[in-house]
Amino acid sequence: MDSAFYERIGISSGKIWIGPSFYPNPKKVSWLKRINPNFIAVYLHDFTTNMDDRFWSLSTEFNFTKQGFLEIGYIWESESWVNQTFDQSSIELNGGVQITNWLRLGGNFFRGDRIYYDPVNPYLGWGNSGGINFTLQPSDKLRQYFEFYHSDFYRSSDDQKIYEVNIFNTRTTYQFNKYLFARAIFQYNSYQQKLLTDLLGSFTFIPGTVIHLGYGSIYEKRDWQQNKWVYGLGNMLNMRRSLFFKASYLWRF
Repeated sequence: MDSAFYERIGISSGKIWIGPSFYPNPKKVSWLKRINPNFIAVYLHDFTTNMDDRFWSLSTEFNFTKQGFLEIGYIWESESWVNQTFDQSSIELNGGVQITNWLRLGGNFFRGDRIYYDPVNPYLGWGNSGGINFTLQPSDKLRQYFEFYHSDFYRSSDDQKIYEVNIFNTRTTYQFNKYLFARAIFQYNSYQQKLLTDLLGSFTFIPGTVIHLGYGSIYEKRDWQQNKWVYGLGNMLNMRRSLFFKASYLWRF
């Protein structure tokens, strides 16, 4: 799988960040622990294209009891791509809280402008993205994580929907003892209509002396028609599977 990150070279950039912290009087506001406003400004010049990128962000983060936090931010940026400059603005929300010892909730939301990074004919659009997640830990041995994420994109010129994707993630971990644990991960992508499964058993005697055994598979929705695969039709088929084994021993002398 290709990485989603590519290192950018041939650039010069500068950044300003101002982020003071204020601590309210706990006798007056016991549930509010900290207020942290932030201002970020970034300027970037690309020597290859001789074009500039600019970024400004204003945000405030509130920290509460129960490991709770809420961040509200506004972003404006000017980004250059394929000899064009696109001005964008957006709002972002991010938060989380530990409801009980065994339940933590979190979520995030974004709405604003985006670029469709076509290498020939890019254009400006807008969209929404956001997700919710929770972690259940009913015992010291069992930990269950669930996440739902949604993203959509519309072309600004005519508000036509270009894509919409929903992603479901689950991760279950069971710690049998201090040496042995098992983990199961499932991920479904509605846009690609693909299901990924990943199972892992791990035994760690001491750091460096470990045994890992894993199994992974990918299911895709496709159908064989006229001597070729047609994606998005038919049933979910297991198209790829793999077995993983690793053992290492740490010998000190």
